[in-house]
Amino acid sequence: MLSTFNRHAVLAIALTCLSSGAVAATCETDVAACTIVELCSTATITKRGYLEWDFDSLDHVSYAKNNGLNCGVDSSTKSSDDQAEAQVKFTKNDFATYNRLERLQIQYALKSLGYYSSGVDGLWGKGSERGLNKFIQDEGITENLATNVYKSLTLEVDVSNVTLSQPIKSTPRKINSVASTPAAAASDQNRKICRLNENVNFENMLQLNSDLTRKTKKEFNGLREIEMADGKLLNGSRAIKPNADGLFKLYIAVLCEKNANNWSRCGTFQAHARLTMRGSNVLQGKLFTPWEWAGRSPQMYSLEYTCSNS
Repeated sequence: MLSTFNRHAVLAIALTCLSSGAVAATCETDVAACTIVELCSTATITKRGYLEWDFDSLDHVSYAKNNGLNCGVDSSTKSSDDQAEAQVKFTKNDFATYNRLERLQIQYALKSLGYYSSGVDGLWGKGSERGLNKFIQDEGITENLATNVYKSLTLEVDVSNVTLSQPIKSTPRKINSVASTPAAAASDQNRKICRLNENVNFENMLQLNSDLTRKTKKEFNGLREIEMADGKLLNGSRAIKPNADGLFKLYIAVLCEKNANNWSRCGTFQAHARLTMRGSNVLQGKLFTPWEWAGRSPQMYSLEYTCSNS
């Protein structure tokens, strides 16, 4: 068996090869062809000693976020001085660059995500100002505000039902609720709740890795119950579409609590689930945990769900 050092060396060499030559060129022009390493490398940049999203590569940033990747970007680690230095503000002038339909879509999306509670009227006001600035702060958007805000919001929320001629209703997101999704308007006939069948191995995995952060535990626990609507897998505010083979891919950022020496055994690990519908009432797939966990627990778990109309 390779030592830990050798395994890291082999991995580093492999990732270097994956990120070079024609593969890197393909990733640069076709975001869907990126490996996770290439995607995160292209989508991030180091500024003031911190890893941040590189909004000059907006397509890669959007694709990473839409697949649940944080690529090691953690705005909570910044000091208050750095945050103040980098603080930007979304203004009325930025809002005025949108046409009326885009303004309605932005307010609708903000309301769906819980950033806005006033009417969806396309008008600038205190509510829109607060919501937009809270959104760009949470998302770490600091450049090309109008373009990046619109693209980020419409990736997270389906705004296709927003029109100029119809009254607009939006269901605010409810915290810790399976129903808090961008597809809140989906018909009951097309909505299913899939509940994980008894799975001892999955439960043991969570117990063996008890030092996971609360957010990571919440994401793993979110695999116990999954909502499907209109052919999409709903996860938080994201609606995940299947690939050409009918496979849904859900990524989980794996973080662990730090000890007294400010050390964590988790870096920026990723776990991911691959799920597919089998018939109308069965969801099946596998959960792949970080390979660094090989010494503690298996790296793959079978998942099977029984689905029923909500």
